Amino acid sequence: MQMIGFIFNGLVQIIIIRNDGQGTAGTDRTNIVQTNARNLNIGRKLSEVTMFLTKEGKPDADVINKFAMLGQTGCATTEEVNAAGNRDNNVNNCGRLNRALSPYFDAGLIQMKASGTFSYMCTRNNNFSNRSHKAQLIVRGGQFNSALGKSISMAMVILAALVFFY
Repeated sequence: MQMIGFIFNGLVQIIIIRNDGQGTAGTDRTNIVQTNARNLNIGRKLSEVTMFLTKEGKPDADVINKFAMLGQTGCATTEEVNAAGNRDNNVNNCGRLNRALSPYFDAGLIQMKASGTFSYMCTRNNNFSNRSHKAQLIVRGGQFNSALGKSISMAMVILAALVFFY
């Protein structure tokens, strides 16, 4: 069983006096959204996420939203944010993670159910300038194969071992 702890701490902004990041001035937030490749700036659709799966091997919407939205509630609609203007500093703009309660986010331990290489990004501080928060996570020993979305059978493991050791 692969367990990974995720803790984000955006307090670096206290040390850096400039406000180069997106969102409310003087704050920082970091989220995780899976992408198709590490160099891409577009997150996957919920139905295509393979990083966080249920025990049935389907995308786990609760965990995916937890990492993408950081527990924000009371969000304005896109129309409301646009009508109010000042998108970056609008306190109800959850797209900029402005309603996250703190720059610190403890997601706890998450069981990784799929093996594979997962590319992900932060949607807030990633606007084609000097910021590009992207990374990869490599997981081995999962119940599912992230590329196939299917259970890894013991026969496949034995076959792979035979080919490797032959």
